[in-house]
Amino acid sequence: MESLTTWMAQNKSIKKVYLLNQDYSFGHAVKKAAREMLARKRPDIEIVGDDLHPLGKVTDFSPYIAKMKQAGTDTVITGNWGQDMSLLIKAAKDGGLKAAFYTYYGGGLGALSSIGESAVGNLKQITEWHENVPTRIEKWSQDFEKKYKVDFYYLRIRTMMLMVAEAAKKAKSAEPKAVA
Repeated sequence: MESLTTWMAQNKSIKKVYLLNQDYSFGHAVKKAAREMLARKRPDIEIVGDDLHPLGKVTDFSPYIAKMKQAGTDTVITGNWGQDMSLLIKAAKDGGLKAAFYTYYGGGLGALSSIGESAVGNLKQITEWHENVPTRIEKWSQDFEKKYKVDFYYLRIRTMMLMVAEAAKKAKSAEPKAVA
């Protein structure tokens, strides 16, 4: 959220932000951090709505889109992922909401293929890694995708597995207590 709000603070066209997040720990964290950081970096931005919705249970986001339109929303911040992300973006397109969506998981596994054209020009993403940005793991990610026939997306999981492997190597054991 620090990086996302720093970038947003430079965009003077952002005036009215709506927060829509899944009702669980990450959604609450996104909501809290967005409020605090936008207030510090751009106190002129108005938070025009702030909703939490049940995780994976909403099949129609049109009531949220209607609230966003009524509030004059130009920007949405969401920690949504999976079906909640896809259905939200589709509902925004279908409902004629002309707002940018700032996300963490807009490009997550399967998201773009299910969101389709609804994402064009509206969906922004901040993430720890993306295959379109050349890095030292570019060849590794391409090899992974060839071998497993699935997109490599979550750099943190690779990092975590490397850390576990290194800990086991140092412990000279795969026993959980020793690795810990």
